Amino acid sequence: MHVQQLPDRDTLHLGGRRVTTTVRTACDLLRFSPPGVALPSVAELVRSGLSIQEIGSALGALGPVPGSVRAAGLLRGLAP
Repeated sequence: MHVQQLPDRDTLHLGGRRVTTTVRTACDLLRFSPPGVALPSVAELVRSGLSIQEIGSALGALGPVPGSVRAAGLLRGLAP
């Protein structure tokens, strides 16, 4: 598990718990998880309605943070 303070726009309350939004989860998977975990997980999020463009915009909004270059590269591999 990775722990850090997140802006309110990246979280929501679900079942009484604060969790990351779908797009933030996708970004974090691409930034921190092994590609064999990140790619199929994010591909499933895309199949369920999250767009690659949304993920790319969210990654861009994070700025130069750890894993951002890696995440952008993995995301390019998901684009049709």
